[in-house]
Order: sequence, then C-alpha cells, then structure tokens
Amino acid sequence: MSTPQETLQSMINSAPAKSADIASSITAIEAQIADFQTKQDAMKQGVGDVAATRLEDYLKTLYPVSGYHQKKGLTYNAIETASGTLTDWKIYKLLALADIAFKTSSQFICRGDKESSFKKDDDIGFTLTGIKEYSTVASDSVYTPVDPLNPFPLSDFTTVDISDSVLDSSLSEVWKFETSYTPGDTTIDELVSQWNFAHDYIVTPLGLVTGTYGTQDNIAKLTDAKNMLNTNKTKVDNTSASFGPFV
Repeated sequence: MSTPQETLQSMINSAPAKSADIASSITAIEAQIADFQTKQDAMKQGVGDVAATRLEDYLKTLYPVSGYHQKKGLTYNAIETASGTLTDWKIYKLLALADIAFKTSSQFICRGDKESSFKKDDDIGFTLTGIKEYSTVASDSVYTPVDPLNPFPLSDFTTVDISDSVLDSSLSEVWKFETSYTPGDTTIDELVSQWNFAHDYIVTPLGLVTGTYGTQDNIAKLTDAKNMLNTNKTKVDNTSASFGPFV
C-alpha cells in the first residue's frame, strides 16, 4: 500500500500530463462553441432577418406605405429569445382628417363629425416629430356641431380622448389599426413557418423530449463545461507548489 507521501508524489508527477489533457479538452470545447455560434449567427442573419425583410416587403404590396404603416412589437424577429415571433406586428391605416389639433398630451381635435371613426378602445397611432406613438381611445369621441358664429376650432370639431399621455404639439397624422397576423395568407404563413424552424433550432433547450439541437443551450452547457475544466486545470497546475512541501 502506498504511503500518503507516495500518493502525493504521484499526483504531482501526473499533474503536467493531466493539465495538458484538460487544455486539449478546453480547446476542443472552444471549437464546438465557435461552430454552434457560427450556425446560430447564420440562422439569425440568413433566415430570421431575411424572412422578416421578405415579410415587410410583401406587406407593402398589400398595404402601400403611402397610406399604411407596420408597427413591430417587442418580440418581432427576436429570433434569439424564447418569446420571439414573426407575427408580432400590426398594420395601421392613415386616417383622412382635416385640421388635426393638439389639445393636451391625451386629447386632440379634428374638423368635422368623426364620431364614427373613434370609438372607445379603438387602437390608434400618431405621427409626431420623427416618431410614432400609440394608444387607445379612452371614450367615445364627441362632436361639437357647426356654429356659424364660432367657426373651427370653436365648433364643427370632434374631440378625441386617448388612454395614454403620448401627444405633443408636433402631432401631424392619426392612424387606426387595420389588421394583424391571421393564418391564411400562404406567402406570410410560409415565411412564418420558415422563421419558426430557425427560431426553434436556436432556442429549444436540450432534453429527452426536445432533442439536442438547440444552439443556445449547447453553447451555454459547453461554456459551463469549459469553465469547469478551467477551474480544474488551475487546481491541477497548483498541485506541485501546494503538495511539494509535504512530500
């Protein structure tokens, strides 16, 4: 049976080779991580971004930018997040309104009787200086009839109250929700299916049921393994210095 000192000496003697083996394993893992990252970047840029661009171009053929615009939600084309989708978008239509006037951060008026255009909970958008803001109609709009003695803006105008304080004096256009994603358009559905395939390839965690292809979870688990091996290597590399005085 080996003495404690002999066992310690054996650990010291084997440390260089063990350290070299660990270093080799770390290098191999780094290569695997790089490969998964390259594939993930390719799916994001080559599928996700391209599918989103194709979708946007197609929507413009259905809803020309002269009278419509696409609002993209927070999860739109977020292909590297679990909640990402290619369906988080809305189309808004530009309303033909005369003499739009800012009143407060949550109220505006426009000429004429537009009560039918603004009902409670309607989803609407606004063009301000360089940005779009969105809200909902807080209550049914109110029309103030024509008074020949008090022309616009004292009469013949519709008052619209909105739910959020997003307006300012630069208000120039008002938009109204037109449509959002609904399955049935074959062009859109195909792009969504293609995007979903890449999204699943990236974000699906490893598991007995889910498989082992998810690039993010592979990268995460390989990174954990690399960090563990680096910790082990540091320990092995310090074997001689720490155990030498006891041999």
